[in-house]
Amino acid sequence: MFSIVLIVTCCYVLLLGLFLVGALRLPEFKATNASHFTKFSIIVPFRNEVEHLNELLTSFENLDYPRSHFEIILINDSSEDGSVSLVKSFTYTTNLEIKLMHSYGITKSPKKEALLKGINKSNNNWIVTTDADCAVPRLWLKTLNAFIITKTPNMVVMPVFITNGHKKTLECLETLCLQTVTMGSFGVGKPIMNNGANLAYQKSDFFHVKGFIGNEQIASGDDMFLFEKFIKYNLSVQYLKSNSAIVLTKPQINLNNLISQRIRWASKTSASKNVLLKISGVLIFSMNLLLLVLLGHSILILKLSTPLLIAISSKFLIDLMIMAFGAKFFIYKLNYFNVLKQSLAYPFANVYIAIRSMFGGFSWKDRAFEK
Repeated sequence: MFSIVLIVTCCYVLLLGLFLVGALRLPEFKATNASHFTKFSIIVPFRNEVEHLNELLTSFENLDYPRSHFEIILINDSSEDGSVSLVKSFTYTTNLEIKLMHSYGITKSPKKEALLKGINKSNNNWIVTTDADCAVPRLWLKTLNAFIITKTPNMVVMPVFITNGHKKTLECLETLCLQTVTMGSFGVGKPIMNNGANLAYQKSDFFHVKGFIGNEQIASGDDMFLFEKFIKYNLSVQYLKSNSAIVLTKPQINLNNLISQRIRWASKTSASKNVLLKISGVLIFSMNLLLLVLLGHSILILKLSTPLLIAISSKFLIDLMIMAFGAKFFIYKLNYFNVLKQSLAYPFANVYIAIRSMFGGFSWKDRAFEK
């Protein structure tokens, strides 16, 4: 048992240490005055987002970018609330170029269906996607434009963080870790993740790699599978590390929604072709499962065992370093008592979500999806 603890713990620490080094090495992009303005099509599918859409639309209104150089395409995915009425009302009061389209969720992957409709109707080659429960920063497109001109990428992955993160500590701390690992994977030249809430790519490349064809039967993963296709086709996928490009997303309203979201995310990993992503997922699950086994053993013998102390202290330290880097980048103040408390709770959540994703479906936006 002691040998297993050492092997799993060392592998976990080395893997996250590698990502931390990559995140530190990845240079922060400093935007300069651009020689010209790229034209963008911002695509946002939405379903039952009446509580959030106004904030997103207002953030679009505040963008510091020529109005003639971006369009907004909103795709209603069978909303049953007042989302459509809200969008229509907003279009009467703004000079933004907004298109409202409708998608009816007739496939197994309604979000991909909605995105494809928007892409097909877009007028510009650069597609930018975000979610309806997000808000974009004022210099979002200006920073992205400078990055495209400077770096000439085919796809740009950008940072996402939780708004009001202090109220949802577990979700916030996990997001810090996920975002740091994403940055770090780019920093070591082995990107493993992205997020459709802040993603940009060329439409011509989307069709070159055949878009979402091949994974339409998987409900989620519109961002991940497309990202993997770009890498497979040797297209340039780069990370825009800049505070001016951070999109803020709302935290989940309760624990059940958070678990359902995480199950949805985990369910697509088995279909991923990224070896490092799969290794990372298995190793993180193994480390958390090991902690639970060691904890159970310590309870049975009524004593804190040496293997448990080694594993839990090693995991806590490397996780804390990852979170500290993320907190500095996202300008988030860590509460170390909360970090300790959530670190003790996280193994239970991680193992539960991993097992649920293997054997069951999930619900999202009032829809049930099978695995």
